[in-house]
Amino acid sequence: MVRMGRYGDTRVETRVLFDARDPACTGPPADAIDVQFRAPLTVSLLLERYLDGPGVEPVVGFLGAGHREVVAKTVSEVQFVAGYVADGSVSWPARLEVATAAHLYNNDDETDIRLHHHLWVGRTAVDLRDGVRRPVDLISLQRALANVVWSAYLRVLHAVTTRDLGVSWRSPRPGAGAEITDPPVHVGLTGQEDLGICTAPWGPRET
Repeated sequence: MVRMGRYGDTRVETRVLFDARDPACTGPPADAIDVQFRAPLTVSLLLERYLDGPGVEPVVGFLGAGHREVVAKTVSEVQFVAGYVADGSVSWPARLEVATAAHLYNNDDETDIRLHHHLWVGRTAVDLRDGVRRPVDLISLQRALANVVWSAYLRVLHAVTTRDLGVSWRSPRPGAGAEITDPPVHVGLTGQEDLGICTAPWGPRET
């Protein structure tokens, strides 16, 4: 840990990889890593229920400021816990280059809501020690996503949906991840449902 810098050295603002708000742009670099945070299926089922009925107003609030809060958490966590470049066998704190976009549907031709957001990460980043651009430490990134970022994403998603949509979460069966159980949109789910992979709008990247 000493060789990687003091704890917290990575807590800096990220740089912009590309303008994900512009669908006409060339999109992420060909070698970018597309990290997809796919909400538990019950979130999408609840949104479909609301959008098909009279309760649109809370959904608009959640998909606006609420979900932006969830997305922002993943960006800050990735930078904080995975903001390192590899310099030989040593990792050093770096300022990652990222871009995000939230989607209600996996791809343009699909009609079932599958709420998710992309976090594209550039393959190189600027070393905070000397300003030199080096390869992102992919091992640190993979470990951070599995051990820290995913749980942080779920924690904020649970809190925001509870606050904005008035839902309750619990594990619907032993060993299963938490789902929305009040209202009971989890009924009938097996836990084996495919949440899908989104390639829109710029085509596939390493996911």
